[in-house]
Amino acid sequence: MQSQEIESERESKAPQWVRRFADLGKADSPIAGGKGANLGELTRAGFPVPTGFVITADAYLASMQSAGVRKQLIDLANAPFEGDAALAQLAGQLKQIVREAGPTAQVREAVTRAYAELGADVRVAVRSSATSEDAAGTSFAGMNETFTNVSGVEQLLERLVDCWASVWGKRVLVYRQSQGMSEEPAIAVVVQLMVDSTRSGVMFTANPSDNRRDRVVIEAAFGLGEVVVSGQVEPDTYVLDKQGQTLLETRIGHKTHQLLWDTAGAQRRFPLDDRRARAARARGRLRPAA
Repeated sequence: MQSQEIESERESKAPQWVRRFADLGKADSPIAGGKGANLGELTRAGFPVPTGFVITADAYLASMQSAGVRKQLIDLANAPFEGDAALAQLAGQLKQIVREAGPTAQVREAVTRAYAELGADVRVAVRSSATSEDAAGTSFAGMNETFTNVSGVEQLLERLVDCWASVWGKRVLVYRQSQGMSEEPAIAVVVQLMVDSTRSGVMFTANPSDNRRDRVVIEAAFGLGEVVVSGQVEPDTYVLDKQGQTLLETRIGHKTHQLLWDTAGAQRRFPLDDRRARAARARGRLRPAA
């Protein structure tokens, strides 16, 4: 009995390289990043979130520590640089250090086990979730890598390292320098089952045009959500009252095309001549998560 208690205590204190969505919440943003923590909140609230897990920021830091490169990375990143050529050289050097370091054997094992639990070679999205991405006073959103339609554990591990390396991308380095930032960054990575969506969108829990926090704004289009996030089409816009969940405003966008996965797993563009002015939302299914 005593040995079991000791073993349980050791496990509770051991670093957790992987955390399932259901085990995460807002308080976990330091290790799961903004995306990972919010996916945990939505999962625990009962929303239909595609299942997945987060490779924690601790996994990144431990892997860099094991390779003996943490100090080298931050020293290089904090060195002054001038001009595009110097910036490109510095970013390339930092990324190469991260790629050569790679994940530790323990991290690889944890990721392999968590991925296998999702199914055999299932398609997943691999999304960077920087721990400072949505922090007050900083704006790292969109600066780190995201990959979709990743299949197989080896490809997953490759994309994991690509996400890690993106914490030292050119845009990140410029932003760090402009903000006078010198602390060591960390990054978590979200791994989430892909959805063959017929409609996708983005929800803002405050109106981005006037910052009203009593409003929810949803932008939606047909097919995969990349057309909305990357600005490829003019999406439909829906403004709701956050308290009463009343639809206050609808603007139908000019949606020229949609992106879908073909049978080979490649992303293809399809025209939408007959649906450019049709609402992308499914009738009766629009509701905010707030």
